[in-house]
Amino acid sequence: MLIPYNPYEPAFNQWRRRARQLNNIRYYASDMMEYLGIKEEQEINSVVERALKACAAMDIPIEENFMCVYRSGGTGLIPDWKLSSLACYLVTINGDPANPKIARAQLFFVL
Repeated sequence: MLIPYNPYEPAFNQWRRRARQLNNIRYYASDMMEYLGIKEEQEINSVVERALKACAAMDIPIEENFMCVYRSGGTGLIPDWKLSSLACYLVTINGDPANPKIARAQLFFVL
């Protein structure tokens, strides 16, 4: 894990802040794909991009909610996203409501 260097902040505080960010990020986008019935990797990537834009528009720190990671798969490393609870919500509400599983998940967040 790389920790950005800030000469005005003690190293321990930087490490502690980064550890808090990482603890907040716990879900994989690829796992959400399966749960939401998304079959194409391109579809989940476009939904994540829309969620990232929503975060940026609301000045929500992206690095605290989204992290690009690589997971090992049958053919090597596979790019994936780790998401916070907020990021999962944003991904879900930015999904295609024509998909029944996504529509049910969107309703879950409303109730």
